[in-house]
Amino acid sequence: MYSYMYIQNIALDENAIAIANNSSYFNAGTERTKEAKDEFKKFAELFPIHGELTVEQVSYLVSRQAEWAKLVTQAYNDIVRRRMAWVPVTVADPAGYNPNKIALHVKLKRFLTHTRKTLKKMTPLT
Repeated sequence: MYSYMYIQNIALDENAIAIANNSSYFNAGTERTKEAKDEFKKFAELFPIHGELTVEQVSYLVSRQAEWAKLVTQAYNDIVRRRMAWVPVTVADPAGYNPNKIALHVKLKRFLTHTRKTLKKMTPLT
């Protein structure tokens, strides 16, 4: 059994969440927080720590998970802050396409793919 443990949660900017909630009809800040926590949990689901891993692999996963937490926190804090400054369609223009959200998902997916490939390279031959 390993003594390593994944980070259990992330914290987003509470002030930005409150402002985003107040400037939307459906608590946009709280919804982005739920999305962030779901995204954060993906890492532990995709890369569980179990007895078949080497100490090197476990150490690698723990460090990558800390990087993942930092990446998700930064990305979703940016989203919440942009949402905080968002002007509703009823006030502005209905063409509110957000290309940054697509770029975020590409970046997160790339991180997970890199982690998977590196972990596979670290797997000892049997």
